Amino acid sequence: MRYIPIVVLLGSFLGFVHPGLARAQGPPAAPQPMDRLKIGVIDVNQVVADSLMGQKFAKEMQQLRRKQAEELQKMQQELQNLQKRFEEQASVLSEEALLDLRTRARQKSREIDRFREDADAVILERRQAFLEKLEQALRPVIGRYCQEKGIDLVLDTQFVIFARRRLDITKDILQRFNEQYQKTAGTSR
Repeated sequence: MRYIPIVVLLGSFLGFVHPGLARAQGPPAAPQPMDRLKIGVIDVNQVVADSLMGQKFAKEMQQLRRKQAEELQKMQQELQNLQKRFEEQASVLSEEALLDLRTRARQKSREIDRFREDADAVILERRQAFLEKLEQALRPVIGRYCQEKGIDLVLDTQFVIFARRRLDITKDILQRFNEQYQKTAGTSR
């Protein structure tokens, strides 16, 4: 059985190489000069909030939420009426009638819970669909802007810890995006 000294194994593991092997590998290559990478950052949340497309969507969501809130309030009022009726008439109604009121109140409560879940799901689905539509419309605007300005990489400020203000292209993109939106909104009417 052959034994390899532990020092050689540890040295290899830690990256130390025998002097004879180091010469065979040659010196490390010098870093090659690289063209300057031009970077831009964009606040996508600001584009969502401040763009014409985003503002239109926000109004639509506000109307939908208002409609959902009205429907929910109506359902809750129905439940309160059933509960009030149960409390007021508990002493005069038959067991069968009381059981019917309790059953209807539970059903109405479940209906309210399902309505809330469905309303939340509708909001999430519409928001996701809007964000996908916004991204499809925004990408070409960003692409053209980057080509014109020679920008190689654009990052969302949400994922950037620090960036100088001069790298922020949000205002320019928002302006161009709104112009593009107005043109396409005008032709689709």
